[in-house]
Amino acid sequence: MVPQMGFAKERKAKTKTKAARVAKTAASVECVDPSSGNKAQVRISEIREGLARVRRAMQKHGVHILDLPAAVRDRHVNLDKFMEAENWCSVYSQVTDIEGALGMTKIDQAFITAKFARVERWGRKVTEPATNEKVGRLMANAAAQLADGHFEKANGLLNNVIAAIFAINDVWRVPAGILDLDDGEGPVSGAEQITKQEVEEGCPVLGKSGKSNSEEFQKTLTKLRILMNTRGVRPMDYKGGEKLAIDLQNYARLAAYWPAVRIACAMLARTNQIEIDLGVVQKRFLRAKNLKESRGLGAVDEERFKELVRAASDQIMKREFDAAHRSLETLLVLVGEPAEPADAVPAEPDDTLPAEPSDTLP
Repeated sequence: MVPQMGFAKERKAKTKTKAARVAKTAASVECVDPSSGNKAQVRISEIREGLARVRRAMQKHGVHILDLPAAVRDRHVNLDKFMEAENWCSVYSQVTDIEGALGMTKIDQAFITAKFARVERWGRKVTEPATNEKVGRLMANAAAQLADGHFEKANGLLNNVIAAIFAINDVWRVPAGILDLDDGEGPVSGAEQITKQEVEEGCPVLGKSGKSNSEEFQKTLTKLRILMNTRGVRPMDYKGGEKLAIDLQNYARLAAYWPAVRIACAMLARTNQIEIDLGVVQKRFLRAKNLKESRGLGAVDEERFKELVRAASDQIMKREFDAAHRSLETLLVLVGEPAEPADAVPAEPDDTLPAEPSDTLP
């Protein structure tokens, strides 16, 4: 873990003269200790030293401010304002919170997998060709380092990706452009959350191993595609499914096998566990309706659309949800969805972005 460095304890004043007390008051502030909730006198010099210390620690260990908890990260945006206003208690609170967060941070597989997911999603927003190419290359190398268990190297590469995306090479700064990447779940949201339990349910052996390769990923993909087509379940049918499918496509493109396998295993679990009920059927109904309105249909297909809608409606009235689900499967294909549910996920790993040694470290 990143070492935690607490503030030095206040030393008792050795003099009780009025002049000494005035000098001490001028050089210190009374703040609420975030950990205890008690008020304490804190020297401004210690606050400044603590600020410099945590910044050095973050730079040394490669922990980006975006890696820290949301409350710490969001308040960090105002740190310069706190300094300018000499709001030392707010600075003290922020430094103390960063120290606590650093003390809990361990650059391991879980840390890198989560960071990879966040950074990869931000990278999709890049439109400038040269930057996009650089981001793709760095992400591919980070995936390779992650697969080999070189977590600190992977972390350094991901920090390079952040620097390339936001044009700021400083782990201490919250990039101004981060707000432009809000995907509806907050500016720094990661991928759809998946649990260790569902990964292991989908892949009892592989899910516990914590690593994967191209061959294992291919086997998992094949298993997922067969189950999706057998059950007729599309990613739209369950919570977070479409986001997972997009992430899976991108991880496959980057040859990020372990992050990709985690998603494929979670999708296996969700595809296997989903119960076709009224909510699932209604979601399909709405999707088909919206696609028809946006894309339009020819006369023949329009008649077929009405026929399928009537059939599905009758089945819903009879609470025959599985039958309605199948009718709506045909309807979705009619309005332009992929021919098979499994077409939403890759058929095989994509090795078109090989890692290049020149980008392994800053």
